[in-house]
Amino acid sequence: LCAKREDTADAVEQLVAKKEAQDREIESLKLKLCQSVIDSAKGGTAAAIFGDFDNQQMRHIANEVFKKCGVVAVFSGCDDDSYSYILKTDDESLDSISRQMNNALQGRGGGRNGMAQGKVNAKRETIDAFFKKM
Repeated sequence: LCAKREDTADAVEQLVAKKEAQDREIESLKLKLCQSVIDSAKGGTAAAIFGDFDNQQMRHIANEVFKKCGVVAVFSGCDDDSYSYILKTDDESLDSISRQMNNALQGRGGGRNGMAQGKVNAKRETIDAFFKKM
């Protein structure tokens, strides 16, 4: 902060306003990114979607793409570490699919009401192969 002592309050207000505007812009861009991912998702039996998403974005994408596919898993992470996931399917299939996925992909997690979350320790190509078999 570079301001004279008597101008400090105004300078801080300007910085706060600038930060709030930047935060709104970031949220707007995140929404556009999510919508782009949703729009590009193809319908079918199952979809695995990868990106650098936070939990809220992952849930939103999973809920929207679920309208096109029977099973949707949204992954955020990388091959060098692990992937966090949100899995969305119908209530009756959730336990079975979640268990199969966790076993095949060295994962942990669970859920209810058609949505599960957790982590898997598998490479992206292995995850893709799992969902292509569905």
